[in-house]
Amino acid sequence: MADPVAIDIWSFRLEGNQPSRDDCCRMSELLVQSLAKQFGVEFSLSQQHIVNGRSVTITATQQNLPGGILQSIAEVKTFYRLGKNGIDIFAYVFSYLGGIRVHRTTDRVPHYFVLFGTANDDGGISWRDGGWQADEYGEWDYITDPQYQFGSATLMTEE
Repeated sequence: MADPVAIDIWSFRLEGNQPSRDDCCRMSELLVQSLAKQFGVEFSLSQQHIVNGRSVTITATQQNLPGGILQSIAEVKTFYRLGKNGIDIFAYVFSYLGGIRVHRTTDRVPHYFVLFGTANDDGGISWRDGGWQADEYGEWDYITDPQYQFGSATLMTEE
């Protein structure tokens, strides 16, 4: 695989300069590397979904998982999207303790933790804390177990 750092993820545009499939795969690896740097732990790519060169969605799973009933796992769903107003990068963090999803609840509405990605000085990604976000519409209700348990996959969607 090509060196993921050798890609300028900020240079792509919705019109004219869309990333290739290989570019999107390198983006996925760069996103995983930037998350590892942010959290100070190793992550691996569990799943990726590439939509017509316009968006990349990945699930990265914390590696070197300790065992036992208090096993702590972090999984991060990360999104890279080309839009009319430029590039959006954001991530939703899901935490598990002993295999059970842990999240803040308010009025019985589950929450997930949000990070926003911005360009840093070397062309990489810096992550900014977005705090807890309410899952008001139940979009992420299906995530009750760590996703890495379901195997690694790459999906391609052509429009």
